[in-house]
Amino acid sequence: MGFNRILQWLLPVLIPLFLVTGCGDLEPEMQDTRTVILNMDFDQRSSSRTSRVDPAELINYKTHLIMVLTSEIMVLTSGKNLSNSNYWDYRSNQGEYVLYDSDREITLNMKLDTKMKIFAFLFRENYSIGGDPDYDLFFANRDAGYYGESQIITIDDRQSIPANIILNQVSGTDTGGDTDTLLDTTAPTANVTTATITTSGSAVVQSTETGTAYLVNTTVTVNNNIVNINGAYDNQKNSVAISLANTDTNLPATGLADGTYKVYAVDTAGNLSNASSNSVTVATTYNLPAPNNFSASGTSNTVTLSWNSVSGALSYTLYWDNVSGIDSSDNAFNNITNDNYTHSGLDNGTTYYYKVTAVDSTGTMGTLSSEVNASTPLPAPDNLSASGANNTITLTWNSVSGATSYTLYWGNVSGIDSSDTAITSSNDNYTHNSLANGSIYYYKVAAVNSSGTGTLSSVASAILASNIQASKTFNDHTYALTSAAMTWSDAAAAAASLGGYLATLNTKAENVWIWNQFETQVWIGANDRDTENTWVWDNGTTSDDGGISDNISVGAKWPDGTVKWNTGEPNNGGSGENCTVIRDSSGVWNDLPCSLSRYAIIEFD
Repeated sequence: MGFNRILQWLLPVLIPLFLVTGCGDLEPEMQDTRTVILNMDFDQRSSSRTSRVDPAELINYKTHLIMVLTSEIMVLTSGKNLSNSNYWDYRSNQGEYVLYDSDREITLNMKLDTKMKIFAFLFRENYSIGGDPDYDLFFANRDAGYYGESQIITIDDRQSIPANIILNQVSGTDTGGDTDTLLDTTAPTANVTTATITTSGSAVVQSTETGTAYLVNTTVTVNNNIVNINGAYDNQKNSVAISLANTDTNLPATGLADGTYKVYAVDTAGNLSNASSNSVTVATTYNLPAPNNFSASGTSNTVTLSWNSVSGALSYTLYWDNVSGIDSSDNAFNNITNDNYTHSGLDNGTTYYYKVTAVDSTGTMGTLSSEVNASTPLPAPDNLSASGANNTITLTWNSVSGATSYTLYWGNVSGIDSSDTAITSSNDNYTHNSLANGSIYYYKVAAVNSSGTGTLSSVASAILASNIQASKTFNDHTYALTSAAMTWSDAAAAAASLGGYLATLNTKAENVWIWNQFETQVWIGANDRDTENTWVWDNGTTSDDGGISDNISVGAKWPDGTVKWNTGEPNNGGSGENCTVIRDSSGVWNDLPCSLSRYAIIEFD
């Protein structure tokens, strides 16, 4: 009767290595039928010779097919082998084959006096019967690595019948000695990254196994024979050792002739792969000239490149890296259709190097341009501050990541740039000593590293004068605190003599900052000395801010709705209160007699 049982067995490494099948424990189910139990075991002994297979290799054979053929199916003769492929011819005999399971036992029901043979096949792949077609043993004719057959067996009343099977290696068996060795017969797969390279460049190749990769001109007829590769001219092939499988390896194109090349891989067992599906083009002569006037300029996180267009160019390829010596094996931007490119997303404080080549309609690249480079500057330090007193100005700023030092530029005239006097500082602060009183000093700072000097900061300034006790910078303006209290008129005169004016407060932030910096009741520029209740600024100008600065009359408010004047102010209390101070830490203003003595805040543009 039929028997259809699908099982799978993976051979443990430590089990002995040769299969001996037994048939026994025959128990009658009916008068002319027997239940046959095949108890499978492995033994390293053979009736003909001692034979051993390396367990580390045998474990690679993951599928064990046991096929039982009877005299009802085929004519059984002594020495009638199926061979490693004939199992396919009997795939329609459902019930007469199984995949071996871990308990190494198969049960069949057979008629008494049936003649039978048992065939064993070992496959490397993990096959099943049914399921995924790619791994169905009977969906396609699979190549067995080992096969063997038993003698002809007659089912009779004996309790145990030995059925010895000697496994024969399909290929690679050492027939000259007493050792059977499983050889690696699986070829690797080769791959190459598509590119056009020069003979100074390299193809990027991979192999699924360690060994050797060959870059071979497609004019060479390989025919799956390494001899044909080795016999090719030197300018038609190059090779490189593959020490890591499935890992990019550079295969130099040195000395190769122009043409299209594919990659082959040979593993350590000598198995040769098929040609890679992709190819590379080696071009030592060029149809298109190098682009002229290639230039690069760097800004924050970006390098902008441009070049002259080349007649006949379909596109351009831009090669780049952060080290000099660019060639066609470096990082590439392909298929650029314009004569310029913006390289963004870069690290600041780094120098980048570039070459560009034109590419014609056949995909052949022209001569590489000369190399250019540009640096993405370090960002400008934030919060540069200058504070002056006693012939000394103290400067501080926020440190910049990646900076190894800083350069301060300074002068006595606004409009500081990198052409002004420079001072080097290793820290995020500097004390500028031995300065003359009577001048305003202007500063900018830039971070520095090996790629050069970064972006200049915003300006900071401070004034040194005998009648000034301190000065600081806010929004590119300098604010100085007088060294003595004085009337509003004297303060205005002192401001004018220094080239400034009593502070004009355009924003609430400026108003709050002045109090927080100097923390004392100070004269500011607001006054109604000329016309009562018509309040103006000392410098007579505002910031053209839609009336926010000009509106300093009773009830004036900042844009956030908070008031400028203290409650009830200005009130001209007791008459003659025509000048203004910042009253206290709340930042509100108060009108006072101009004849009172107060410190004053002088502002410089």
